[in-house]
Amino acid sequence: MNAIDIPDDDRKAIVRRVEDTKFDYRGEFEKRVFFAPGQGSDFVRFTMYRAKPGLKSDLHTNPGDDACYVIQGEMIVDVDGESLHVKAGDAFILRRGVPHRAELIGEEDLILISAHCEFCPLFKDWNARQPKPQVHIGV
Repeated sequence: MNAIDIPDDDRKAIVRRVEDTKFDYRGEFEKRVFFAPGQGSDFVRFTMYRAKPGLKSDLHTNPGDDACYVIQGEMIVDVDGESLHVKAGDAFILRRGVPHRAELIGEEDLILISAHCEFCPLFKDWNARQPKPQVHIGV
């Protein structure tokens, strides 16, 4: 039986070929999701990102730890006010709830693999404890 013929929930292991997944173009960067909740995984999101030098992300946090590996390129990651220079061959982890942003530097496109627990039972109450954004309407 071919792996494609078996529903994800019934498999003990799942193999996805990189070329069989599609890039999701998000303006200045591309995202390719290999596994995610509802896409072969119950909790883990396993993603590849590709972006050009000069891209800057907004300050944000993640609901779970985010383990990353840089395949190509380099960037400066501002983690709660501390600047980290990461480049091809480096692995790093961004802890849940810690504010961070990135700026891609150098000459090569950045290619990065990321794995994080998106709906991890260990963190199920984490989002509920986060402050709600304030919405201001008016002048």
